Amino acid sequence: MDGPRPNRHVSGPELAWFDLDPGDFVERARANEDDFPRLSERLSSCRRAAWKCDSYLALADDRGGRVVEQGVADTAVLSESGDDLAVDLDRSGRPVGIEFLARLPCRSA
Repeated sequence: MDGPRPNRHVSGPELAWFDLDPGDFVERARANEDDFPRLSERLSSCRRAAWKCDSYLALADDRGGRVVEQGVADTAVLSESGDDLAVDLDRSGRPVGIEFLARLPCRSA
């Protein structure tokens, strides 16, 4: 994934947004479609991303390219060969971020 990974936690105007191809996330969500219906469709609209730290990728959809800070209402854990991803979802079920669980604890200062 492109985009600079910060060496500390960042937010708001400090986020360095970049274009994202969500294909790998979409395929993983399709493999888990029984547990998380429509997640692959929702991830396919995420076309912008920014690293908040070295283990958390904030997402923005293609309807305006910005994240609405509504908070996390649910989390979908997508497993694949021990490389689990936690996809944070807002109240409407839209993905707002992905945590790469194998990278925990976060190494950002």
